[in-house]
Amino acid sequence: MSKTIIVTGAASAYGRAIIHTLADEGHGVVAIMDPINENNMAAARELQLTDNVELVEVDVKNDESVKSGFSSILRRYGHVDVLINNETPVRLELPETWGVEYYQDVYNSNVCGALRIFQAILPTMRKNKGGLLINVNTGINYLAIPLVTALAIAKAGLEILTEGILREVKRYGIESVSLWTGYYPPELQKDGVAAFEEQKGQDMPPGKIKLEAELSEKNKNARQHVQAVAALISELVNMPAGKRPARFCLNPELERAEVQFAEVRKLASEAWHETYGVII
Repeated sequence: MSKTIIVTGAASAYGRAIIHTLADEGHGVVAIMDPINENNMAAARELQLTDNVELVEVDVKNDESVKSGFSSILRRYGHVDVLINNETPVRLELPETWGVEYYQDVYNSNVCGALRIFQAILPTMRKNKGGLLINVNTGINYLAIPLVTALAIAKAGLEILTEGILREVKRYGIESVSLWTGYYPPELQKDGVAAFEEQKGQDMPPGKIKLEAELSEKNKNARQHVQAVAALISELVNMPAGKRPARFCLNPELERAEVQFAEVRKLASEAWHETYGVII
């Protein structure tokens, strides 16, 4: 059955793969992209030529842009079945070499941006007594990974937000899923080289050089990983309502560890809520 689906982060490789996969299945997809400029122009043109896809420009870091963009979407479609939150700006950094503004920007995009969108979408999902929220996370959301500290902080916040939203909305038949994709940013090599160039002159720990080589090597498999993420999202979208897990993991190398970690968190969260009587 065809669904109305919103996908944010449409300009990224992950976003485009998700959009094409769902559109090819016959779903109506609204692709959310930052205001079009020279950086995302090619992606915008590609999506504008794709059947079953409507491109909408929204700056998820801006309250008014989100309100205006999502109001127009709801007026046009009347409801939304699925929201896929796919905002994941990636940049390699050393904490001491990037300003606080960069950390604020990453957090604003990943966490506050998601919250703005939830607030725009949830009223209509409650009214319709159903809906699906999928947050694309990385699996590093509780780990301090070298060079991506800002992203790890933001993704930890997004994980908590996803769980909090689930406890609030499940009584309305709305599902909230955190998709742990593993850490394979498809455009990392290009962004990473730029970051390293900008940081020349800084003292570089030996581990950083080693990590750069490892991540560049992983990029050879990025295309397959991106499509695997899109296929997993398609599986989630097409699952029967009420049968979706709160977390879904995809990481060929660390899946077992991520699943175990998710289960430990689930048990700890349930115990905490039971102890303090804050079960929703």
